[in-house]
Amino acid sequence: MKTFHSKEGKICYTAQGEGSSAFLLVHNSGGSHEMMDYSAAHFSKRGKVIVPDLLGHAASDSPKVEYTLNLFADSMIQLCKYENLSRVIFIGLNYGADIGIEIAKMAPSLISHLILIEPPIFMEPWIVKVVEQQIKDLANPREEWAQETVNSVILKAPDYEREISLKALKLTPAFVKASTFKHLLTWDKKHSFSCSLPTLMIQASQPFCTEEKARTVFSNLQVGRVVGSGPWVNLEVPIQAHSMIDRFLEIY
Repeated sequence: MKTFHSKEGKICYTAQGEGSSAFLLVHNSGGSHEMMDYSAAHFSKRGKVIVPDLLGHAASDSPKVEYTLNLFADSMIQLCKYENLSRVIFIGLNYGADIGIEIAKMAPSLISHLILIEPPIFMEPWIVKVVEQQIKDLANPREEWAQETVNSVILKAPDYEREISLKALKLTPAFVKASTFKHLLTWDKKHSFSCSLPTLMIQASQPFCTEEKARTVFSNLQVGRVVGSGPWVNLEVPIQAHSMIDRFLEIY
């Protein structure tokens, strides 16, 4: 892996592929770059693909800071500058999708296309309750927490997908996950953004956000839903997700 020293700490990331297009792939809260392995392999055929371990996650540093969307977005903007990327196709998984929205607010010219995989925006009441319970659980983390989370999120996938998900959750310190979830709830209540970028929202079997709510802030939105997957769509059903993204990039 390559390393980049941001203002907040070391960020480890992978870089692969060549071509005129550039992709920034950002994993979920409690995840790692490995959650994006299938997507990195697929899109590296089209161009350069950058996949970081977010601050506080996996091989990157875990400074004692507040893990806000603004912090994550700023560190990704720094990484793009370091890699001399002036225009990227952004693909974000769950919490990573919200980071893309924040980047679009902070550096609107950096992103050409915004691809949001089951983004936690305008969250339905049931998922808000899940996040609130996660915060409570992380105050006194149990050994079984990571395994229970993986079992609840992945509907049906081979052992490999479960193993990399479990490893990532175990590597992320509890204080990082708790801070991330806490600030997510605060951020989501504000909804102080609007976006005109070509945007694709890929939903799982039980969406976090309704299409109607998403259309109130995304003026150029396409929506697709996969079959038979929890929220980690590009890990659990990558062929479905990638075919939608490919078509989206061809047309928009």
